[in-house]
Amino acid sequence: AHYDRALALEPGYFGGHLGAGLAAFRLGAADRAREALARSAELLPTAPALYHLGVLAQRAGDRDAAMRYFSAAAESNSEFGRQATVEVLREDLPRNPSRYLATAAQRDGRGALVIVVENRTSVPLADVQVTPELVGADGGIEQRGAPLRIGRPLAAGERVVLDAGVGAVGDDALARTRVRVDYARAVEP
Repeated sequence: AHYDRALALEPGYFGGHLGAGLAAFRLGAADRAREALARSAELLPTAPALYHLGVLAQRAGDRDAAMRYFSAAAESNSEFGRQATVEVLREDLPRNPSRYLATAAQRDGRGALVIVVENRTSVPLADVQVTPELVGADGGIEQRGAPLRIGRPLAAGERVVLDAGVGAVGDDALARTRVRVDYARAVEP
């Protein structure tokens, strides 16, 4: 009732729509929440409105819409932005782990092949597994190394160096080594 009054007085103010949408969300009135939150986001796209629209889309089975809302909310440096980031990662990370982990093949001080893995997300990642591959001139895989697994969660922004287990490599082999990211999952907050 209070939000209805506020909306009647200032229908172009995002805050009244946001408050009405959040109240409807908490009460389980999905249609009313969706309508009010969408209007709020149309007036001013805030992380709370976008995050809750993402939750509503997720519950309705619309994964594409949920990802759009969560991705937009994740741009915010707020609690809703962090929650949205986790939702994006939960959905996308298993299918596209290389979007979130940077990898490179390098040599250590002894000339041995090492694999550098960096978590490019703002949340810890666990069960990270990568596989070094030697690529031929035609782009096909000539040789696949053993999968390398990081045995602990990788903190946000953290970089680790893994021994590839193949010893010293020359310039040609180093240049032809690529690293496939096999798997990672977000650590729940």
